[in-house]
Amino acid sequence: YGYKPMNQLLLGYDPYLDVSVPDSPLTVVQLYPRVLYHHVGSVDAGYKGEFVEGFFSFLVERPVRDETPGTWVTQEVLPSYAISPSLDLSVAGVGLDSMRSTRLSFSYIKQWGGNATDSGPKELTQERLNTFESRYPFQEAVKIGIHSPVFEKGRHRLLANSQILYDLIKQGTILSADVKYSMQSSWLVGVGADLLGSSRENANAATTDFIGRYKSNDRIRGGVTYVF
Repeated sequence: YGYKPMNQLLLGYDPYLDVSVPDSPLTVVQLYPRVLYHHVGSVDAGYKGEFVEGFFSFLVERPVRDETPGTWVTQEVLPSYAISPSLDLSVAGVGLDSMRSTRLSFSYIKQWGGNATDSGPKELTQERLNTFESRYPFQEAVKIGIHSPVFEKGRHRLLANSQILYDLIKQGTILSADVKYSMQSSWLVGVGADLLGSSRENANAATTDFIGRYKSNDRIRGGVTYVF
């Protein structure tokens, strides 16, 4: 259990502009960052064996509303609940803890609540405005991955892993792949890529769909790690 600030800043803005003032900056909107606190509780349970590992998590969040002027339009939040089971299997090799093992992983997340319609003057919010982004990138998603050693000879080792995440509600996909080469126990060189795709093509996807909003941001990455 924890009572702490939220990880995200919530926002509010003043929707009114005085157009009677000469040279009024009509295009300027004043934003007000808000730091809200919330109660967070979680329960986790799991099992770990030599060839199988499974966990289950349950999370509860209850926000504490701050005080804001009634003339603002503000981002609102509701209590949130989430569950997430996961399973790892060693299908070849000598167990989950070994770099020489081929492993399959499965995970699922389901989240309820959390987001609410904006609050503010009735003449502006009577149509249930939802100006701000969702605090949660996924409400229901599944992820499947595989990790496998490709080559090993002496201190030289080549590892590959790939995973696919599918948003069951927004119908978006993130495909990730990495290849890592270890020359010695202290050196590791890796390259990878992330590919995003979404089948939703509508006006709301740009603001409410995490993958749809960033689907043009495919990336290639690389790095070198030295442990000393």
